[in-house]
Amino acid sequence: MKNIYTLTCSDAEEIEDLIQSVLTSAQSEADLHKLAAYSAPKLPLPIREIFTSLLREDITPWLQLSGFAISDSAIGPTPSTTKRNPGDQITREEVYLAIVASALGVPYAFSTQQSGRLVQNIVPMKSAEFSQLGAGSREALVWHTEDAFSSNRPDYIILLGMRNPQKTPTTLGELPGTILPEERELLFRKNFQFIPDPDHAEHLKNTTTKVGQTAYARMKELVNNPPFESILFGSIETPYLRLDPAFTKIVAETDPSVPVYNRLVKEIDDTQKDFVIGSGDMLIIDNHRAVHGRRAFTPNYDGSDRWLKKINVTQNFKKMRESALHEQSFII
Repeated sequence: MKNIYTLTCSDAEEIEDLIQSVLTSAQSEADLHKLAAYSAPKLPLPIREIFTSLLREDITPWLQLSGFAISDSAIGPTPSTTKRNPGDQITREEVYLAIVASALGVPYAFSTQQSGRLVQNIVPMKSAEFSQLGAGSREALVWHTEDAFSSNRPDYIILLGMRNPQKTPTTLGELPGTILPEERELLFRKNFQFIPDPDHAEHLKNTTTKVGQTAYARMKELVNNPPFESILFGSIETPYLRLDPAFTKIVAETDPSVPVYNRLVKEIDDTQKDFVIGSGDMLIIDNHRAVHGRRAFTPNYDGSDRWLKKINVTQNFKKMRESALHEQSFII
């Protein structure tokens, strides 16, 4: 089965009806989280079928949905920052993301990212131009597993294109078939540490709330004492990936896993694919089977720059309950 699906006119009409129904009732992201879950089973059957193929791992570890109409004038200028105002209204694009996310699992957010917003903006910020953050631009974002440092990292991430006038590519990669079974076995050795990126570690540095202070303490512990982890996990035959070269420390350089790891990184570098997320395009990424990044670009900071929206999805939120300290139940 193909990993590209274009909405038919009928699909688009049914989805728009679902979106408008949610928009009339959702006054908060808590409402959105609940109403999206109610709406997800009502998505058109062909879409639910291709989602099943993704969940069953019958197709490649990413899926493109295109054909969702977005009015460039209606969405307004690209935000200049990822900070959101408490009074910001929920948009139809955010509802679309939340409904799709709810069809794949449970959408959730980290309290250490964009103040725990369920749907987040990915936009270039001048202060982050050369950083390894989603808000970076002039430096390529090295491919990675989303939130590789966390045991609560998402099973899927979903990106929705609001605008992308420069056609800046997102990069996608997966485990190369050239890594032999005996080499894969070496990558199951816990000889690696994944460090949280600054976006997590610094976001709550000056927080005064109990929830924020607890989250910050947990993040600092991960920064100072990251656990030993493996690059691959699951089964040797069809392993899952956990990779973030820009934020990885090797425990023992002499361990036999290291040469294999270095070759794996090079081969993904050499074979990663470019994927342009245009306006209305949705890219769903299996975060355990694929890595993603972004090519460098030069933003204009004039309200017309690349703008994506993003949401995290887990298939087992119950395991995160001990981390769900926030009053909003979907924030950890």
